[in-house]
Amino acid sequence: MRPSRPSREPIVHTTVLVSASSFGEAQQTVEELHAAGIGRSSLDIVGADLRLADRPSRGTVWRSTRTAAAYGAAVGLLLGVFITLVAETSLTGLYVVAWGLVYGVLLGTLFGFFHGLIRHRPDLENQEVVATRYEVRCVEAEASVAKAVLLTSRHEPTDDSLTDAA
Repeated sequence: MRPSRPSREPIVHTTVLVSASSFGEAQQTVEELHAAGIGRSSLDIVGADLRLADRPSRGTVWRSTRTAAAYGAAVGLLLGVFITLVAETSLTGLYVVAWGLVYGVLLGTLFGFFHGLIRHRPDLENQEVVATRYEVRCVEAEASVAKAVLLTSRHEPTDDSLTDAA
C-alpha cells in the first residue's frame, strides 16, 4: 500500500490580471505595471488556449542548395578580387577571380545541400503548439495593487475626451 501524499499547493500563487490576444499586448501590460512599481519577478506572461498548428514550409533541399551556391559564388568572387588586389601571385587577376568564384560555388553548394538535408528531414514534425491568447499573471500578494493600476490607467480620461465633451 502506497502512503498517501500530502496535497501540494503551488509555490507561487498567481492571479490572472489580463488576457491579451497577442504577446505584444501582454508585454505592453507588463511594461505598464513595471513602470507603476510592480517588480518584474512578480509578473508572468503565460500562453493559454493552446492548439496544434502547421508549421510554415521552409522550402526544399534544392532551394536551399541553390541559395547557398549563390551566396558562395558572391563570397568567392569577393575573395578572388581581394586576393588579386592584395597578394602577389603568378596567375593573372582574372584566373584568381575565376578560381575564387568556382571554389565559392562548390563550397556554397555543399553547405546548402547538407543544410537542406538536415532542415528537411522526413522525421521532423510539421506541427507545433501555438497559444491563441496570452495571460498576464501576478503574485497574489500584489494582485490587488496591479488591478488598481490597470483600472486607473485604462479608465483615465485623456485631454481629447475632455475637449470632446465640451
